[in-house]
Amino acid sequence: MLLWTFVALVGMTNVQSIAANDSQSDSASNTGMLAYEENIMLPEVSDEDNIEYLQEYQLSQAKSLVKKGFDVELMRNREVIVIIVEAEKLFAQNDNVLTDKGKRELTPILDYIADSNMYKVVLAMYADNTGSEYYRLSLSEERAESVQYWFCSQSPNENIVAYGLGGENPLYPNNSVKNRAKNRRLEILLIPNEGLIKQANE
Repeated sequence: MLLWTFVALVGMTNVQSIAANDSQSDSASNTGMLAYEENIMLPEVSDEDNIEYLQEYQLSQAKSLVKKGFDVELMRNREVIVIIVEAEKLFAQNDNVLTDKGKRELTPILDYIADSNMYKVVLAMYADNTGSEYYRLSLSEERAESVQYWFCSQSPNENIVAYGLGGENPLYPNNSVKNRAKNRRLEILLIPNEGLIKQANE
């Protein structure tokens, strides 16, 4: 059974950002310098924008992603799509190299992120609570950067920013093997960019 979670706001956390890939535009690089909680709130959707259109459009895209087998949530007043992929589907244990299986897992998402005018893409990689804080943060950063590099090599979207967030924001208590596996995850946020916001207002 599919569970849709609508989250109005994201809790503020202390995170470390990874600067945007060198091949990205200056504007994308600037967004890469923002803290995670700042970046996911931009660009803003104002009260004057057609929010209802954006919500309906994002819901239709989210349903399409669910049909492709992804776990999906909506956040930020149902304006932002969050795709959740367990790390085990993307990486070997304790490794930071995106596997061929992981690339196949992420390939369907390329269709959704191809146009940087439609979506700003924020990648957030999480760990569980095992190992030192330094290890968790380093591994999550390296994994986030690996996904970012692959997306940028496959997609013309130059506005892809990656964050390694270590053990922050666990989905479940880290009290079992199953829960820890679910907490080790990649979240791909599809944030409406200027083109989609303009489309909503036409």
